[in-house]
Amino acid sequence: MCDSAPMMVRAPANPFERKVSAARTPASDAPMMTIVSTRRGYERFSVERQSHYRSRIVGSVSNGRETADLILTEARAMIEESGDNAFRVTDLAARCNVAIGLLYHYYKDRDGLIAAVRESQFLAHIESDVANLSNIVSKEGDLDAVLKILVDDFCNPHSTERNEFRLDRMDALVAARHNPDLLQRLTDAEARLSSEIVATVQQAKLDGLVDPAVDDKALAFMLEVIPLGTALSNVYGEYLPDPEAWRALLTRMLVSLLPPP
Repeated sequence: MCDSAPMMVRAPANPFERKVSAARTPASDAPMMTIVSTRRGYERFSVERQSHYRSRIVGSVSNGRETADLILTEARAMIEESGDNAFRVTDLAARCNVAIGLLYHYYKDRDGLIAAVRESQFLAHIESDVANLSNIVSKEGDLDAVLKILVDDFCNPHSTERNEFRLDRMDALVAARHNPDLLQRLTDAEARLSSEIVATVQQAKLDGLVDPAVDDKALAFMLEVIPLGTALSNVYGEYLPDPEAWRALLTRMLVSLLPPP
């Protein structure tokens, strides 16, 4: 007698396996229905209901970002008003009208909040500045436009608004002196910025705006150091140079970086 083949037993289907299929009801004007397998059995979701659920998800993501931004904005305002030592999470929650637990949903702890504030101070405005400069160099390649943004915007010591941004960067740097974690965050942030500035310098060389012999990193460093240093205008008093004299000096420096004729 021959051995019989082993019996093949088909495993039962997993009752909780999610399967989705689309089917249209007989009526031509009826809405599209989706059959969804759930733990409670099969349910039908109309297109309208699916859209409602999707909008709730998108809305929650959007609201989450808005909440995180609100928390960071208010935390920054509190720290700039009273300093790190006076910063209290309970006061922040009350100011934002949210539960304390929600703060910790977005930020690990009090130190994490302060570090996020300092990082936002360090990056404030400069990210958009770098993006604008890169855009001008890559799309226009116009020397006059480059000089204008560098001289009249980045390095303008007479701009009250820009001086506030520069002081914010300095506040962040000072706060990082005795905070290794914050120092690392700022170092990582600066690495991202520097790489973008170096890439812009390299593009400027290709466009004939910068002498190829100029070191990329040295020029990138100078483009950040001069604007930050102009924060001294807050205490320079009568020794602050005339705007036109300062503009002429900067323009002369930058023009000297052009490729030789």
